[in-house]
Parts: sequence; structure tokens; C-alpha cells
Amino acid sequence: MAQKELGVRFDSSIYLALSDHITYAVRRYKKNENLKNALLFEVKKFYPNEFKAALKSLDMIQYETGCIMTEDEAGYIAMHFVNAQQNGEEMSQTVKVTKMVEDILHIVEYHYQIKLDENSLNYTRFVTHIRYFARRLFAKELNQDTDDILYQQIRERYPDAYRCVLKVKKYIKENCDIELTNEEMTYFMLHINRVCSRIKS
Repeated sequence: MAQKELGVRFDSSIYLALSDHITYAVRRYKKNENLKNALLFEVKKFYPNEFKAALKSLDMIQYETGCIMTEDEAGYIAMHFVNAQQNGEEMSQTVKVTKMVEDILHIVEYHYQIKLDENSLNYTRFVTHIRYFARRLFAKELNQDTDDILYQQIRERYPDAYRCVLKVKKYIKENCDIELTNEEMTYFMLHINRVCSRIKS
């Protein structure tokens, strides 16, 4: 059902992982042990289609077991759907990627003192960029510096975006102990300037 709803083909690892998760979720429900989902807000925000499919999953679980589960559980199931689209990467990495997306968006909003337009195309592109950046970061596959001239040009052209990216660089260094390359900073400056320019004006 979820593959059809999302128009994707899941990695086969989901069949074991999700079955195992649902088994324990039903056991928890019967013991009246509701597990709060700390990332529920982020899941609903960044993966709305997966979350909708997960809500339908809860209806199917209720039909089969009689267990009426909460949105917290839908959030966990949605993460399995997200995870299975990323070549079956570890769930822990999917969680870390989601948190990094939220943290970097907060850094940008705090720096510019604005609320980003979550319905804009530039916002969607920026979120997508952060997601893939985070996956490359955790896989230690960051782009290496190849064009310092472009970096200097973008830095001079968008000084406010550059100051913002320095905060992102500091966050990544403190949390991942990895130095952000100039090429990665260039991409961030371009995205940040694009996503913030219309709101500022």
C-alpha cells in the first residue's frame, strides 16, 4: 500500500525491520506503554507523504489487531518508509539526517530573524540539499575544494549568507568533528541566499 501511495520501491530490508517494529508496537499498546516520538513534528513537516501513508497503516493495524495507535506510532512507521527509500540505510542515520535538517533550518532562521516559507520551491530545494549533504557527510563523501575562485566570488557577493554559513560550519564541526569544505560552503551560500532573499525584501 505504501509503495503504491508513494510511487516508490522499498528496499527489501523493510519487511523484517517494519514487521519487527509493528510486533513490538502492538505488545507495547497492550501493556498501555505509549512511546513518545521526539521527532514527530519533524517527520510530519519533512515527510508529509510518508506520514499520510503511515496513518493509513494505523487503520490497517487497528483492523487486524484492534489496537488504536497514536500519531507517535505513525511517525515511527513513516521513518521506516523514509529509511527504505534510502537503500535501506540504518534507521539511526535517518534520524540523524532529519535532526540535522531541522537544526540547520533553525540556524538560518535565527541568523536572519525570519520564518522561512515552507511552501516555497526554494525551501523545498534547500531541505533536499541539506538532506543529501547530511547523507554525504555521514558517509564521508563531501565534495572537495575545486573552485576557490567561485567560492570567493559568492562569499563577496552574498556576505550575509556567508556569515550564516560560518554558523552552519561551526555547528557541523562541533557535532560531527568535520570541517566544511569551501565547495560545500558555496552551495550552502547559494541556497541560503535564494531561500531568504524574497522573505527579507
